[in-house]
Amino acid sequence: MARLALLPLVSAIFLLCWWAWQGLQDDLGLERERVTRFERLAASHVFNGVGMELFRLHFHFAVAIGHAAPLKGEDWAAALRVMTDGYLANARYPELLQDVLMAQRDGPGWRWTRLTNGRWVPVPAPAWFKPGDLEFAEPLDPSVDLERPVMEFPLPDSGAVTRTLVLRYRVETVVQTIVPALVKTAFLQPAGRLAYATSVARVVPGAVPDPQVDLVTPLVPTTRFSEWSRSDIDEALNAPELSDQAASALDLDVPPHPNPAAQRWVLQVTVLPAGLRAYTSQLEAQNLAWAVSLFVFITGGSAAFFFAVSRLLRASERERAFSTLISHELKTPLAAALSLSENLAGGYVKDPEKVQTYGSRLVEQMGRLSTMVESILSLSRLRLTGEVSAAEGFDLAAVAVEAASEAGVPEPLPGPGPWVARGNRSAIRSALDNLVANALHYGWKDGEPRVVEVGLRRTRGWIGVSVTDHGYPVGRSERKAWFKPYYRGAEAHRRQLPGSGVGLTLVKVTMSLLGGRVQVQPVAGGGLTFILWLRKGVVS
Repeated sequence: MARLALLPLVSAIFLLCWWAWQGLQDDLGLERERVTRFERLAASHVFNGVGMELFRLHFHFAVAIGHAAPLKGEDWAAALRVMTDGYLANARYPELLQDVLMAQRDGPGWRWTRLTNGRWVPVPAPAWFKPGDLEFAEPLDPSVDLERPVMEFPLPDSGAVTRTLVLRYRVETVVQTIVPALVKTAFLQPAGRLAYATSVARVVPGAVPDPQVDLVTPLVPTTRFSEWSRSDIDEALNAPELSDQAASALDLDVPPHPNPAAQRWVLQVTVLPAGLRAYTSQLEAQNLAWAVSLFVFITGGSAAFFFAVSRLLRASERERAFSTLISHELKTPLAAALSLSENLAGGYVKDPEKVQTYGSRLVEQMGRLSTMVESILSLSRLRLTGEVSAAEGFDLAAVAVEAASEAGVPEPLPGPGPWVARGNRSAIRSALDNLVANALHYGWKDGEPRVVEVGLRRTRGWIGVSVTDHGYPVGRSERKAWFKPYYRGAEAHRRQLPGSGVGLTLVKVTMSLLGGRVQVQPVAGGGLTFILWLRKGVVS
């Protein structure tokens, strides 16, 4: 019943710890969201920073060409040199501009020249050039793609000659210079906060990312500047690409898109040391450890509290039992001794025979009182100090024979020896005397002789001495209660037999201090057998 009563408490503690764990998990969710948001914002800073540098390149030439629109003929060659020099002088990353080319068509084909050291030098058509590419040039809203790092600017017509400015920018500058500088600024963290690792790689869209990588974002989306400027990083990641066939069917004036299976430059972000997944798994393990520790702490504290309360209750029970003992068991011999003494002192008894009888009764009552007081003091001493002499090897059979002989019960007949036990001879003798005295005192039936048997037993590694009586049957619950201090059984109360209620407690405490044990077995037809078990030993 006591265990069932603890179920609501354990359930309440479990619910409390579960609630605390849920709170920690909610905090973990907020932390995961914070880290993810920061990674996306920082990656968006890099993403837009790259776009800004490419836009600066495009904007510089687009505005300059617009201002120079009235120029005619060969004046464009000089104007484009000035535009290029102006960009190189003022750009944050002048090395981004790799080639400046001009394509001219005054007949069936295109003629190409490259600006080299301030001069226009004829060159063959670039390998990346495809017929029709220049037909879709959009000076105001070009497509941006690191897989085709080209910007095209149609120049105003000059008679029969068509001219197009073609700029080629360095992907290496974007990947190795611009991105690292942007990353250093975007992912800067105060001391003590999480650290992040970034890397630039080329991947195939749809490929399974490294599980340690938290976020994969394109460095440059395959889109137009106008779309890029009004989209965030999520839209850039999820925007569908328009196929060449779809563009043709809609008759859109857009250049062909690259092969969707082609590799793309991406920025990969990872929380150090092993990614957001490992970081959150570690926090989840910590949260679980905290919840379990809280459960263990509260449960242990509650157990200690209830243990202390139970100790107080047991102490209170022992105090009540002791008070009962003092008020009844000790009071009875004191009252008898006082009455006998008063009769002797008052001269009311003058017959020498009666004087001797009164004296004998007085000695008997004082002996009974002395025995009870000695038992109580012995129990208190053992409980407080645990003092029992060091273990020794002794002949348990000899102790059993002596105890039986002195108590006037049949002596045991030891079988083949040796019967050497490890313990303390005097302590075992005292415990055995207690059992024999209890058997003679309580272990008999009304109208029947008192039969007590002392025997020896042996099992693997253990040697025991037993005391058997043939009294009334005793319930299991009462047998357990007998070892409590000052407890007296139902038969003792029914028969009003004197006693202190500490004899069996002394036996149990003594055996516990000696490393032994006490066993109680019922006897068929009524009665009990008490067995004192000790470890086998050698004669010292």
